[in-house]
Amino acid sequence: KPEEAPPSEPASEPAAQSIVIPEEYLGTWYGVSMEMAGDVYPLADLGMEAVLTVSADGNQVAKTTAKKDGSFSVQVKLPDEGEYEMKVVSGESSAVFAIRYKKPAARLEITEPTELTFTGSNVTVRGVTEPNATVYVTGKGMSTNVKANRNGAFSVRVFMDDAGTETYTLTAKAEGCAQSSTDITLTREWTEKELIAQFRQKMISVTYKELIKDPAKYAGKRFILRGKVMSFTDYDGNPCALVCMDNPSTGVWQSPMYVVLQTTDDVKEGEVVTFYLIGEELTLPVDAKDSSSGQEEEVPVARAIYITKNK
Repeated sequence: KPEEAPPSEPASEPAAQSIVIPEEYLGTWYGVSMEMAGDVYPLADLGMEAVLTVSADGNQVAKTTAKKDGSFSVQVKLPDEGEYEMKVVSGESSAVFAIRYKKPAARLEITEPTELTFTGSNVTVRGVTEPNATVYVTGKGMSTNVKANRNGAFSVRVFMDDAGTETYTLTAKAEGCAQSSTDITLTREWTEKELIAQFRQKMISVTYKELIKDPAKYAGKRFILRGKVMSFTDYDGNPCALVCMDNPSTGVWQSPMYVVLQTTDDVKEGEVVTFYLIGEELTLPVDAKDSSSGQEEEVPVARAIYITKNK
């Protein structure tokens, strides 16, 4: 009699799967993308293959296959900052959790110039940001952008048309990062050559006799006079020099006027100096010993913008 095969045992029902998302993936996410990990079990004893999909607010953002031991990891990239409901699905199992995605601020550091005062029409600003980021520069007379290299280094020339102080804003934008901004305040100073050239463009020709005849007529006007520094006084809190403009054949300097200085460091009593002046409307009294007439009189006042010493 042929042997009868033993009755087959009924197939085991697959155990219910469950998905576990570790706590570190709950809460706030930072970065361009996030490597999310977890477990799908029980799988090891069943020889099952688990395919997982990850969705954010109903849109699939990642897909992966769990290892035989049930563990999985997957790179998840979200479209923008905000609140998301995340859902991980494998077969009939799913895990739902809420996260907040917040981009980290883009790195932005200015490394040069170390000296914020410069001469010339432009200065180069250098710094470091995210690799391949775009750095935008805005400010008076400036609206441009440059691309950082793969190491994040960037440089940009900032132009200033006039002497003075201006503040410029640099903004870095990089994929996966919130934009960052920082300010730099730069001061341009005229060179001696630029100062003289700027002054000469708007100056007029005037003699001392014309000036003393009607000082108000030359208020705000630019002109050049040469004279000898006789003494120093104070005018409205600023140093002021009494200067005689004429040296007749007798060798005695005459024709006095007052020159308001920015500082007395550049001139000394007894020096002969060429003054680049802007006229003031008022006059001031000069003692008889210093006047051309030998009597106390009113003399013109002008403000020195620049000086050169006669060698």
